Amino acid sequence: MENAIYISIIIPAYNSEKTVGKAIESLLSQNFPADKYEIIVVDNCSKDKTVNIVKGYPARIVTCRKRGSYSARNEGARYAKGEILAFTDADCEVDKNWLNEIEKTFKDSNLHAVQGQGNFTHKKELRVKTECFIDEYITEIMRMREKKIWGDTRSFAIRKCVFKEVGGFIPFKSGCDILFVEKLLRRSYNVKVNKRMIAYHNYSLNLRRIIERSLRYGLGDLILAKSNGKSRLGGLVDILSFYRLVTQIIFLRHNTFLKKLQMCSYFWTVYSLRTLSYIMGSYFNAL
Repeated sequence: MENAIYISIIIPAYNSEKTVGKAIESLLSQNFPADKYEIIVVDNCSKDKTVNIVKGYPARIVTCRKRGSYSARNEGARYAKGEILAFTDADCEVDKNWLNEIEKTFKDSNLHAVQGQGNFTHKKELRVKTECFIDEYITEIMRMREKKIWGDTRSFAIRKCVFKEVGGFIPFKSGCDILFVEKLLRRSYNVKVNKRMIAYHNYSLNLRRIIERSLRYGLGDLILAKSNGKSRLGGLVDILSFYRLVTQIIFLRHNTFLKKLQMCSYFWTVYSLRTLSYIMGSYFNAL
């Protein structure tokens, strides 16, 4: 693999002390030449031991003072040496062939970006496994309905020159990976999906993090609805349809009544928060 493309991996990190080490270790264990990629961790003003943990690994640390994972990704891209920018998250562990899959896909000189899969998990908790399943199910439904590629920076790669041409990510709280891929497609860039480019997501089980994520996703739904010219009500109907789908899938996928009850309660809470965030964001013109 002497002619392998040089790849810069960019990981935004904020208070990620519990997961960032495993994320980096998964990248250091790749079936890919060590001299053909670099790891850039962009610290987003963490208040825990994230930076100290990263210093224990052969990774470059960049600081981004502007809060937000998309701002951090843009900042990391500024320091990248690679022809290809590969994105994953501090709470993800990538498959050992992740870089191989990226490199093989970009052998097509006409390809500009590739979307992998980020809805798998190594965790055994039922709640986490079901959340991954729901994410994947919703993603596939949207792909089929909208007939487009659904952006996800847990496993995504793009040529650096193209990233610069389109101006990087919009620095909002959520949903900007989807908007980014939509922008690429509108401008006729060639974007493909590689389902073997897998990242395993370690969903947080911390109640505060779950609430924060749900509220953030609601605002992300709002910015997506506005960018696609949907009315506020139209976007809300999309969220409520997700709501119903989640409940239906839980009843179909889990056997015991107790598991069904637990998961329905969990998702009812999560999607209620997400919907509330959407409604309040619309009412107060949060965007």
